[in-house]
Amino acid sequence: RYPQALSKPPGLAMTSIRGRIACISGIMSLNIAYAVRLVDVKDVPQRTNFVNILKHIDNRLDLEADLGFFAWYPNCSAAKPQAKRTRRGDVDVEELRCGLGADGPLAAWRIPPAAPDELVSVDRLRTLLPLPFHQMKRNGYPNRLPHDAPAVAPLVAASKRTDISSIDFYIDGNALYTLATGVLRGKHFTVQKWRGMITVLHNDDFFLDLAHHGFQFERMCTGTHSGEVNAKAPRTKHMQVLRIGEFTVLAAAKVDAIDRHRRFVELKVAARLVWPQIIFQMVSTGSELLNKGLIHEDELKAIDEYDLRQLLDNLTVDERTGYTTNIIEALRSIRNLVGEDEGPFFLPGWNSASPPSLRPLPANRSLLPEVGVLDELFPRASPVGGSSPSDSRAPVASDEGHGQAEVAGRSQAGEGFGDALKHFDSRFQLLADLGFFSWYRNFSLAKPASQRVCKGDVEVEELKRGLGVEEESLGMWRVPARVPAPLVDLDDLRSRLPMHLRRLRRTGHREQLPREPPPIAPVFAASRRFDLSQVDFFIDSFVLGALATGNFSGKKFTVQQWNGIVMILHQYDSSVDLAQHWFQFERLLTGSGTERMDQEANHVGHLQVMRLGNFSVLAAAPASVVDDQQRLVELDVEAKPVWPKLIFRMMTLGCESLQHGVIHGDVLRKIDSYDIWQLIDKYSVQERARFAISIVDALSTIRTLVGTQQTPFALDSWSTFGSPTLLPLPAKRSLLPTADVMERLFPGSAEAGGDTDSFEPRRIDSGR
Repeated sequence: RYPQALSKPPGLAMTSIRGRIACISGIMSLNIAYAVRLVDVKDVPQRTNFVNILKHIDNRLDLEADLGFFAWYPNCSAAKPQAKRTRRGDVDVEELRCGLGADGPLAAWRIPPAAPDELVSVDRLRTLLPLPFHQMKRNGYPNRLPHDAPAVAPLVAASKRTDISSIDFYIDGNALYTLATGVLRGKHFTVQKWRGMITVLHNDDFFLDLAHHGFQFERMCTGTHSGEVNAKAPRTKHMQVLRIGEFTVLAAAKVDAIDRHRRFVELKVAARLVWPQIIFQMVSTGSELLNKGLIHEDELKAIDEYDLRQLLDNLTVDERTGYTTNIIEALRSIRNLVGEDEGPFFLPGWNSASPPSLRPLPANRSLLPEVGVLDELFPRASPVGGSSPSDSRAPVASDEGHGQAEVAGRSQAGEGFGDALKHFDSRFQLLADLGFFSWYRNFSLAKPASQRVCKGDVEVEELKRGLGVEEESLGMWRVPARVPAPLVDLDDLRSRLPMHLRRLRRTGHREQLPREPPPIAPVFAASRRFDLSQVDFFIDSFVLGALATGNFSGKKFTVQQWNGIVMILHQYDSSVDLAQHWFQFERLLTGSGTERMDQEANHVGHLQVMRLGNFSVLAAAPASVVDDQQRLVELDVEAKPVWPKLIFRMMTLGCESLQHGVIHGDVLRKIDSYDIWQLIDKYSVQERARFAISIVDALSTIRTLVGTQQTPFALDSWSTFGSPTLLPLPAKRSLLPTADVMERLFPGSAEAGGDTDSFEPRRIDSGR
């Protein structure tokens, strides 16, 4: 039913429908394949018309060289398993040789040229319309090795046909539109530096479904049966060197078809096309023509043909000039941002109000192979390529000594909390577990609230009583650690469900001294166990979720700097109602009983130091429950849990599991248990990376905004395309005590904290 080739064979009449069907059936039975046709590089046309089209866009665009095509053969026997690849672009020399079909010694590799499928006569194809699309099962391949060519493959192929040492940028078919507009359209780009050349390449994991209408349309237009899918067919890519302003740019992209005049053709079936995006994709591929299929109810109804000049004339001269200027300015900004760093970096979207920015990525997102492989491929080059395992941005363990609590043995713990952090994103790492501290609520205040000059105002004697310190000399203070309540037998508790929760009279306390610890209490407790001069930020349990999304859910945050540490803390101004369902659920799981509301019960907090990107972050959060292995447990009773914020709360606290109570009305119906790994896996690697990048980027912005100021600020929420802003607060909102108290607590203050306790970290056998 579909044409394999539309040239008229001898002796077959093409006048009747029956004759056409007979012709098509006979030709298809030959099963002619046009997958990859080898050509000589000398046969590549001069592309004069395409050069004129570039000049028609803007005089700052030019074609310096057409390097022809190369093919990637996915059924290579030398491909190594995906599990053994240490990074996205990990490929060895033998796998490249096999995939590129190269022969001879490495220094003299000959990369065989190739060409895309030939376009059939569109006029003759129109005579067969309408043509139905096949309803096919999903069939294709993922866009990663060995199924698709690695990022280094076009560089190797190009280096065999031209001198690539003068190239400034290396891009793919999606990059120019993003550089022109700042719009990503759901794509992610990775930026890396390679021997002076900067790569800007699309870096998403996706599946190319060859059963999709777009690929069926390509097969119709190139004389291949639309219902036949060959996922092992070689992939061809075109290479050309463009001059964009002052930059020399290597562009490597897939060309859909080539017509009888040797012009490249783009094939599309989208209902609505973003014309600037199509134009810049055609510029990247070198295509001069666009064939657009019109689909209605799974049938190809019509085929429209467009010349690239025709598309360009829909844009004014000013629009074309503006797009070119944007591309050049974006390339300049990226070059300046990269500097001498090799990356990899994530390139977020931008708009006219803000220039491009770069965010560090872990080494495993590198699109280039290891340095040793690149040295072998390009022996005359100095060490190049993606970040090595010793990348300066990779999280590093904190120094030994100073009495700090190392997370010894945590890396051998299997699916422990430290491993869960790394599983979420490789930018995250647990540096030290500092254990627990307690706040004893039943002491008498040294002065009334009316005499306190700010929110964080606390006397040294109050701090001593609240922390339960017994030593008299401040320099000898030891902060005792009290473990939270143990978790009851859940199986026994579940056997008693459903269970009615009590309707109790509102009972609780204000979130202020002496019921709640002041912000300086966890900092002081941490200073007895860790060298605070290594800490960049101090946060509580609500901060990571807010930084990841910019959505504060009605909460308010105060930012203040002290001694190089930027504190970002939730403003506790409300009352704690111990009659609420959450507190009843907590008491049930700790065996205290729903009705027992002890306002004098001690507060137990947990302390840990994490690496988030380039920053060391001290996290303090209230700890309610530990299981029989002394692992922290998070509790929640929300009807519709906001999973990202729960995950970040668990990260801040150091929890490995969640107990979620399902409550209808006043009845506890069931208790669901979740492992932190289960919750993390609710989100793709890309989604987790976006969260991590947002957090690190927000921390960097806040640190820049604070500068050297030590006054309090309010942190304002922001949208997806915005960034954090700080609003000045009056001195009475300060998180810190008076200067003389701080001097007594941290004498000298040049280095936060005095002598540390001989604190013994909890080992794996006790859960941390």
